[in-house]
Formats: sequence, C-alpha cells, structure tokens
Amino acid sequence: MEIILWHRHRAPAERDILSRAAQRGRRRRRTVWWDIAYCLLLAAYPAMWAAMPWLGDLPVLRALFPVTLSVWELEKLLFWPTALIAVMRWVFTGDLLRGVVTSYAAALLPAMVLFWMALYTAVGMAGTSLPALAAAYLPAAAVAVWRFWRIAGRQRRSGTIGAVIFLLLAAGSVWMTEHAPDMAIFRSL
Repeated sequence: MEIILWHRHRAPAERDILSRAAQRGRRRRRTVWWDIAYCLLLAAYPAMWAAMPWLGDLPVLRALFPVTLSVWELEKLLFWPTALIAVMRWVFTGDLLRGVVTSYAAALLPAMVLFWMALYTAVGMAGTSLPALAAAYLPAAAVAVWRFWRIAGRQRRSGTIGAVIFLLLAAGSVWMTEHAPDMAIFRSL
C-alpha cells in the first residue's frame, strides 16, 4: 500500500523522462503564441504610427509613437512593442520562462543599436524617406526576434535586470519626447 501512495504523491521533478518531455512540449506550444504575438506587434506598430495623424495629438500617443524623425524617437518603434510583450508575458505566464524580461531586454539592446546604425546608413544613401526607414527597421526587428529566440532558451536569470533596463528606457522615452537635448541623436534627420 505504501508503494501505491508514494507513486500518487511524488513530486513533478520525480517523473519519468517521457512525462518531462511531454511537459516541455506543452510549455513550448504555449510560448510559441507569445512569439507569434511579438512578431505581429513588431509588424503592426509602424502601421499604427502611420495612422497617428487621424487619432489626434494626445500626450499618450506622443509618448508611445515617434513625434519627430529623430533617431531617438524612431527607436520607439522597436522599444514599445518589445516592452509591452515582455511585461504581458511576464505577468500572464509567471514562471513559465524564467528571466523572460531580461531575455527581451538582451534582445532589444542590440536591435536598437543596429536600427540606429542602419538608419543613419540608409538615410545617408537614400535620403530621409520611408524606404530608408523600412531598410533600417526590418533588419532591426528581425534581429530582435532572432536574438530573443537564441537567448530565451538559455536564460536562467531573474527578470530584475531586464525590468530595470525597460524602466530606464521607458522613462527616457517619455521624458525625451518633450525635453530632448540639442544633440545629433535627438534632432530630426
């Protein structure tokens, strides 16, 4: 009788290899929808920015979307979708993927640097136009998604570092919308 009760009350970590593999597969199927949502949000955010003139001049929209064509303002096209999906995934999945906010932050920072460099290069080659913006945004968004997929599986850290990075970037994004210093990165292209 003790053997029957022991098997019934054993911990999840003591399961056999097949049940652990099935549990990993269920976890991957649940997380793939978050990855799809991230890709769709990165694709839809520039379209929402294009619709901003019809929505009016609300202060919330000025904080969430680029107001001028400065590099700092255009970085909002990468930052806000990534911050939104990172916070939502952290809140709704809990410990499903440990350190998910840090994984998103670690994917966002190189993508923002690539966007910054590619935008200056594209503007220098093609001038200030929508194709130059697309030539910089698409590779940067692809790098953000690719880096997240590479980092997320190996990340075992807490989300504190990523949360601090996102809070600093969010505060800077909101503050610099109205009070940008007179530096090259904050001037219109």
